[in-house]
Amino acid sequence: MTSTDTSGDLARMLAFPERGPDEIFVQRVNRTIDIEIADRLAKQARREAIIVELLAAGALLVAARQLIANGTDVANLVLPLVSELGALTILAATLFLLVALVSEEGIERTR
Repeated sequence: MTSTDTSGDLARMLAFPERGPDEIFVQRVNRTIDIEIADRLAKQARREAIIVELLAAGALLVAARQLIANGTDVANLVLPLVSELGALTILAATLFLLVALVSEEGIERTR
């Protein structure tokens, strides 16, 4: 035996075995990647929702502060709207907006 034969034998013993592609491994890796992407998107959506809710809470606080500062003026403005015809008008406008929003959601679902 020569040293060339020994190194060739060693190279053959250490070589990776010949086999076809492992489809199950590829599917597992792809599923793991999809899960990580979905997790990142869910985290981003939660962060965006928290930011929107914090901004809405801030807007409510500013509105409450303005109402407290100008309470009597607001009461004088709102009281006539709550009387007989004004209350019916507000109720009709609210129902109209509700119907418009519901019908718009129905149209969006059919697309």
